[in-house]
Amino acid sequence: ASSRTVPKAVLRWIRAKLKDLARSLDDPTAGLGSLFGIASQTTRPAHPEAMLERSIRVPPGVVVTPHPSVSGGKRVPVMVSAEHRPEGESIDYGTLPPASGPHWSRWADCGVHDEEVPDERVVHNMEHGHVIISYNLDPELAAVIERMAGSLDDFDSFGVMRPYSKIGPGTVVMTAWGYMDIVKGVDHERIDAFYHEHRANRYSEETRAVGPIPCR
Repeated sequence: ASSRTVPKAVLRWIRAKLKDLARSLDDPTAGLGSLFGIASQTTRPAHPEAMLERSIRVPPGVVVTPHPSVSGGKRVPVMVSAEHRPEGESIDYGTLPPASGPHWSRWADCGVHDEEVPDERVVHNMEHGHVIISYNLDPELAAVIERMAGSLDDFDSFGVMRPYSKIGPGTVVMTAWGYMDIVKGVDHERIDAFYHEHRANRYSEETRAVGPIPCR
């Protein structure tokens, strides 16, 4: 029987594929590593509650947004730290409302809130892939935007709406982790677009590792 020499190009291709396979086995967020549950040695461990949520099931019909398009507001700088701080501690954020940063260990319930919810609490929601809608409106428009929440898909899982006195009167600000959009009055189209663009996102380090974490 005659023998054949394997071309060098084929050998290089095989070696490259083997290297890719090895990397995937060491990366819990990609390739075969996630299937076998092999954790990366270079990845920092997720927060304790995230470790419990590795089998999170996203509600039916929700499309996870791994990378935002240009339609959902503007990028804002992400703070270096996303650590937990003691409950009640005041945190100085780079923007008002904030769109990232350290936060309290307990997040806010999703849905519509009648009273102001502390920034330090809703930032934790954003780290989980939620969208925050903050408004400073007169009572008539406040009632309109609160009713609008009922038309936003899965708002009880991925949205928080709150009155917020730290922004200008007549203003609504939508925030997600690293994103913000500011509108005057109740701009249905912009609010709807931002929410559906960013709900169930995977922008934070935590959601990139374990996926978006719904309130329920």
